[in-house]
Amino acid sequence: MDSPHSPLVKINCDAAFKDSTAAMAIVGRDSSGSVLHVYGTPCHAFSPLHAEIFAIHSACHLASCRGWYHAIVESDSQVAISLSSTDIVPPWSIDALVADIRLWSKNMNLTFSWTSRDNNKVAHYAARFASSSIFSFSWDVSFPVELTSLARNDVYCS
Repeated sequence: MDSPHSPLVKINCDAAFKDSTAAMAIVGRDSSGSVLHVYGTPCHAFSPLHAEIFAIHSACHLASCRGWYHAIVESDSQVAISLSSTDIVPPWSIDALVADIRLWSKNMNLTFSWTSRDNNKVAHYAARFASSSIFSFSWDVSFPVELTSLARNDVYCS
């Protein structure tokens, strides 16, 4: 993971999809790699790609709401990143989400980057956590010990 340079924010996102049940999570970090915000929620999705695009869409929305106008959005879904960052025509079922993502990208300074699952462990953990919950969560200050440990190891391995 390349460490973002200030005032750049890096937003990792991931989705969990199993047996027609989905959840997604977003992890925002500052230029030093410190976790700024974690959001996760169970969600409705009809495919793994739909869940991944929904996670990227939610990451863009969070960036807009938080004023993170210079951000890198990372996902371990190559197809979702490709659809978000190119002019490839998306499947009709996710076209509206992709159109929103591209509009946010154009209006803000958002870039999209694929990362391996090994570099997306914190978002993956949060998505799994969200998949076992019936409620959304939003953490700004206090994070679960497991998540904090993963985030710390992620920074050290960078």
